[in-house]
Amino acid sequence: MNKMVPIVEQKLAFYQNITTGADKWLSDYLKANNLHILTRFLKNKELVTNFFKQVYSELQPRIVLCGINPGRYGAGKTGVPFLDYLSLSEFFQNIKSTDHERSAQFVYKVIQTYGKRVE
Repeated sequence: MNKMVPIVEQKLAFYQNITTGADKWLSDYLKANNLHILTRFLKNKELVTNFFKQVYSELQPRIVLCGINPGRYGAGKTGVPFLDYLSLSEFFQNIKSTDHERSAQFVYKVIQTYGKRVE
């Protein structure tokens, strides 16, 4: 079994705890500070899971990309960190949306360029 699926399930449980109020102190903190959770990870669980199943490999060394926030038109819509629908359409034929975001396109190009160097 792909090890990414349990990680996706853990993240899903985390988001559900926050959005349902099960994690009360965090939910209260978010409300008190007028902070909101982007819920596309929950709404696009199947897309996120399929993406990680396709690209994640235990056999390849991992590189961690860190960012400050998901873009409103990138991960804010797709649920996949750093990627917009235009980038994801290269992985999945069934994605017809061409929604894109400059920062997501930039990161995708960096990933493509770096990936070519380590192959």
